[in-house]
Amino acid sequence: MSYNNELLPPKLWFYRNWKWIVPVTFVALLLVFVFIISKDIITGMGTAMADPELIEKAKEKAQNNTEVTSIFGTELEAGSIIEGDVLIHEDGKTIRVTVPLKGNKGSGMIDIYAHRSDKKWIHDSIDVRLKKPEKHTIKLLR
Repeated sequence: MSYNNELLPPKLWFYRNWKWIVPVTFVALLLVFVFIISKDIITGMGTAMADPELIEKAKEKAQNNTEVTSIFGTELEAGSIIEGDVLIHEDGKTIRVTVPLKGNKGSGMIDIYAHRSDKKWIHDSIDVRLKKPEKHTIKLLR
């Protein structure tokens, strides 16, 4: 005696294929999330790197400060922005950049807070940080 399964309705497509749909959907959503986050980071880095005036003006202010030149020396050199920290707010109109600053006597970091107005960066604050021999912050612009 054989049984005929023609009276049972076939299972829905999702119930037959859920074992591969769930992981594929999870991975796809994860990739979209990573893409969205990396887009902001890449855009911010590109915005700051495309306009070297942002860092150069801050370096000039540091060179004109006597306290900075007494600690770092007269030959100041701003490092690569990729080594630093970049935070972008308001669709690239406000930026915070941390860049290494080296002189012939010592090294530290320079923190730049700026906003963009009419395709030009306007510095809101510039701080120079020194870690050795002791932590010290020099406020150049507030």
